[in-house]
Amino acid sequence: MRFKRVFTYTLIIVIVALTNGCSLLNGSQSTQENDRLSGPWADDFNHAFEKASTDLGKAILADGQITEQEFAEIKEALRSCLVSSGFEVFAIGDDGSLDTFLPFASNETAEQTSQRAKELSESCQETTDWLLVSDLYYQMNINPDNVDFSQLMADCLIRTGLRPSSYTASNYINEFESGDIFLEFESPESSPQAAKFWECNSNPLGTH
Repeated sequence: MRFKRVFTYTLIIVIVALTNGCSLLNGSQSTQENDRLSGPWADDFNHAFEKASTDLGKAILADGQITEQEFAEIKEALRSCLVSSGFEVFAIGDDGSLDTFLPFASNETAEQTSQRAKELSESCQETTDWLLVSDLYYQMNINPDNVDFSQLMADCLIRTGLRPSSYTASNYINEFESGDIFLEFESPESSPQAAKFWECNSNPLGTH
């Protein structure tokens, strides 16, 4: 069964407030190292480090930055786990999205296979620290200064003409929480306006 985990980072407002944590390779050293981190994403790295469960995840998160090489390493760790779990892996996106296929088992219904694929995929993402690293990597790329994402979205929606100049971050939060904005802009393919919205969602600064 083809299984996709596709992030729509309209959830970034929530995701950015990662409830992740930080501890270095051993107790007291961990606190000292964490105190040395600086920059707009320091707290998020500290939180993610505390929650990380693998040596690779901790090593990547320990210095407060994620290089392309490190991201490639965590991506390969995820791919290896997925393949070992029986998946064919078609794509692992830099935004955290996955495109995989898990063959049907002869004694399973399609629904059972779908549920098994979901559970196995989520297990690999968690046990390799993929979720922690990929979330931070993506967020840092689209919002390097860690500005309030709702403000970035409001600014982008004004800039692209989707909302009037009086539109605020609070307006965006209200539309986000009610779900109204997703009803209006259902998918990138639904209209030119929707395409602009989803572009704002994945690239609010317009830099990529």
